[in-house]
Amino acid sequence: MFTFNNNQKKETELKGDEFKPPTNTYTEYNPFKGIPGFYPGQKLTYQIPTKLETLFEEDDANNPQRRGFSDYLTFYTGTSWVCGSFLGGAKGVVEGIKAAERGDSLKIRASRVLNSTGSVGRRVGNRGAVLGVFYSCIDGGINYLSDGLIHDDLRVVLAGVGTGALFRVVGGVRGAAVGAAVGGVLAGAYLGGRELINRFGPDLRAKFDKY
Repeated sequence: MFTFNNNQKKETELKGDEFKPPTNTYTEYNPFKGIPGFYPGQKLTYQIPTKLETLFEEDDANNPQRRGFSDYLTFYTGTSWVCGSFLGGAKGVVEGIKAAERGDSLKIRASRVLNSTGSVGRRVGNRGAVLGVFYSCIDGGINYLSDGLIHDDLRVVLAGVGTGALFRVVGGVRGAAVGAAVGGVLAGAYLGGRELINRFGPDLRAKFDKY
């Protein structure tokens, strides 16, 4: 918990449209109140805020400089491209090794692997970047139109369904339906994995800390 004294408060107040930490009120809390004989005469109190506080300014809902659509668009697009390029490159290495013929020299085999890695990695990476753009746009659009009233988990599933359908729409209605189903399943798997990590992650970390 962070509290501001008068000097700190003056330093943190900014002019113009810059973010200004919201004023908060605090109440005194003594955890040892009512326990007789515990350090008599010594005042042990904590300043407990009466409103929600955030550690980082960009996480505050009242901060106009918080992470916006462009930040998430950059993050999703870049992350999807990097992951797609890595997976595509790994697939290209396997295909290049399988395509080797008897009698090929080491130089030819290495060249075939490098060409396959670059070709497949570039293709899968670009597709991943397109998926990232679609997902961030649909997710941001749903959040904007609903004014934040739709639950985050439901928004993730809807964005996944819309991304899959939009990506496969060139294949017709059937292709869009298959893409929507795949996108919804992947979004649900992501939410399920995140829930498992949040639920069992601390316990697993505590077990590994013993070793």
